[in-house]
Amino acid sequence: EIGAVRAAAQKRTDADLKQLSNSLEQMKGAFGNEELGEKADFAFHLAIAKASQNPLLVKLMNNVSEMMIETMKETRRIWLYAEEKTAERIYKEHQQIYEAILSQHAEDAQHFMMSHLDNVEHVLMKYIPEEK
Repeated sequence: EIGAVRAAAQKRTDADLKQLSNSLEQMKGAFGNEELGEKADFAFHLAIAKASQNPLLVKLMNNVSEMMIETMKETRRIWLYAEEKTAERIYKEHQQIYEAILSQHAEDAQHFMMSHLDNVEHVLMKYIPEEK
C-alpha cells in the first residue's frame, strides 16, 4: 500500500478524491458501529488502489477483499478493546493520508500510510502471541 498511496497522490482524479472523501465521511459517521466502520475502512483502502490507476492492484484487492475485511475487523476489535477513542484515531490517520493525496504530496502520503500500517502492526503484535 505504500507504493499505491504514492501513485494515488500523483495520479488521482477528482472522482478518486470524491470516493476517498465519501469513505472518510462514512467512517466518521460509523463511530460506534463497527461493522459500518470496517466497511468504510476497506472502502478507503480500495479507493486508494483505484486512485493509483493500477488495475492489477484493484483486481488483487478485490480478490482478497474478504480476507482484508476480516483482518481489519479483527484489528479494529483488538484495537478498540485496547484503547478508547480508537475509531477516531483510525479516522484521523486516514484523514492525514487523504489530505496528502489531495495535495499531491506523495512523500507525505507514503509517510502517513507507513505510520498507519505500523500502528496497526504494533497493536496486532502486542495482542497476538508469537509462534515459537
